[in-house]
Amino acid sequence: MPPPNFHLYDHLEHENGIKVEHYVQGSHADIVATKEQLDYLRDKGYKLLPLDKTVMHRESNIGSRLLKRELTASNADNDTFIARTWDQYHSYDELTALMYAMESQYGPYGLARLYSIGESVQGRKLWAMEVGAGATSVPRPQKVKVRYSANMHGDETVGRELVLRFIDYLCSEYLANNNNIKQLLDTTSIHLLPSMNPDGFEAITRYNARGMDLNRNFPDQFGYQVGLPEPETVAVMQWAQREHFALCANFHGGAVVANYPFDGNRDIRSGVRAPTPDDKLFQSLALAYSLNNPVMRQSREFPNGIVNGAEWYVLYGGMQDWHYLNTGCFEITIELSDIKRPRPDLLPSFWLQNKDSMINYIQQVHQGIKGHVYDGETGEPISNATIWIDEHLPQIQVHSDEFGDFYRMLLPGTYTLQCTLQDYAPAAPVSVTVDPN
Repeated sequence: MPPPNFHLYDHLEHENGIKVEHYVQGSHADIVATKEQLDYLRDKGYKLLPLDKTVMHRESNIGSRLLKRELTASNADNDTFIARTWDQYHSYDELTALMYAMESQYGPYGLARLYSIGESVQGRKLWAMEVGAGATSVPRPQKVKVRYSANMHGDETVGRELVLRFIDYLCSEYLANNNNIKQLLDTTSIHLLPSMNPDGFEAITRYNARGMDLNRNFPDQFGYQVGLPEPETVAVMQWAQREHFALCANFHGGAVVANYPFDGNRDIRSGVRAPTPDDKLFQSLALAYSLNNPVMRQSREFPNGIVNGAEWYVLYGGMQDWHYLNTGCFEITIELSDIKRPRPDLLPSFWLQNKDSMINYIQQVHQGIKGHVYDGETGEPISNATIWIDEHLPQIQVHSDEFGDFYRMLLPGTYTLQCTLQDYAPAAPVSVTVDPN
């Protein structure tokens, strides 16, 4: 920490070559500095804070970034940089800093909790943010869980930036008393993974650092997946089994369409529909997204902007089929742009096209049933119990979470539930009616 009588202006500009744009004696300075200069100031104990909650970026020919900051002559345990630039792609380091910053800003309000689900082949963290009222509470609130993920293919980049911006939007709108967002975050735990393949993003390639297409790498119902699961694949599978998501979507690029399971069929034939037992519900979910996206819903290739995966083209080892068959979670794949990596100045237009769809899709999770599994003698909650839904859906099941709670999306109708768990006598079947409203 510098001595109390030192001259901040001289120390910054004359001794260290840092451009000072505004200076208040003994208080603070507004500066323009390179990353190396910021690292130096941080090491010296200065507190670096955003100026007017903005970050202005310029890149020189050698790739150094100039960042405008407010600098206070006191030390601090951590920094609070918060980017508000949404017309650029964020590198892995920038994404990491931005997610830390958003947690620092919104975490004190209980809205955001940053965590890692694992690491990539090259050791980069797979950062995720939980967003919702009470996200930082211990224990966490018992709410239905939804997940958005993106950048599974490293060169498909729009979803990565939309997910980042969505985190900021949800939290800021909640604090601004947006009633729609408040209701959503009060009732839903939203988990957001901007980049499943950070190594591929840095290398500008579809594949992970071992050359694997991660959307061909999940265990497949027909056994046609490619290779053993990669670290990124394992991390996502363990995450899904741990969190018991009820609804998910995965963002891709290369087309504009909402694609729903199944992606594969036994005959390895593209152009042939491969419906799930929940085909009508999957179509409803895909439409909930596509019809709120003005570009997607007007597609000339895909009626109403949706398509069954195998009817479009078959693939095996895909994430959405695995998720549905192994966790009971409803996941669709959303293709956001015909060009996989469009110019960054177009990102704000993609945000406007997709924002309402992203909100509306999450709201769909509240159609269906929820329940609680407990020990009939002790009353204690039971985790990992299997809940079967009707005889006509024998292969699709959900499991109770750590609190004994379970959630299952269903269309309106009457269903029979059966709960089983090893070493327990089966519970009596329960009839449940899902109301249209």
